[in-house]
Amino acid sequence: YGLEQLVGLPSPPDPAAVAPAIAEASGQREVAVAKRLREAGVTMYGTWWCSFCDAQRQSFGREAWTQVPYVECDPRAAGAEPMKCQTAGIQGFPEWVLPSGLHVNGLKSMDDFETLLAAETSKAGGNRPAGTTVLPMPGAGKDGEACEDCKVGDSLAAYKAASTKPST
Repeated sequence: YGLEQLVGLPSPPDPAAVAPAIAEASGQREVAVAKRLREAGVTMYGTWWCSFCDAQRQSFGREAWTQVPYVECDPRAAGAEPMKCQTAGIQGFPEWVLPSGLHVNGLKSMDDFETLLAAETSKAGGNRPAGTTVLPMPGAGKDGEACEDCKVGDSLAAYKAASTKPST
């Protein structure tokens, strides 16, 4: 498992590079949270040997864990995608990456995920596509109405009138 790297070939997966089996079945809440994470585009980056990653997997249970988007970062594991981890700027394990680009490190509870998902949804404007940014209108009031300098109305009419005057 090193000679291949010395000569520039990919190493075969190490048969020992496997995460521990998930011991418990999932509850309804865990399945619902896992589904929402997948639908929101939230991804967990981790490794097979990381005890906190294993604790996170165990917290979801068998059924829910299959729904969680996961990227294995250790190149010794089968199906690993270390370049995705490098490209995403992963600094530790487990690390959760949200569509907004926010990185959240460490073991999280289902309450933590529900809070993160609620915040991510409000950032995306509810039913807007994940990753979109909603900018406030300059000078907008609390009711969302555009301020006077943002309205086209009379200023556009004045511009058209000025541009159509015959030259003298």
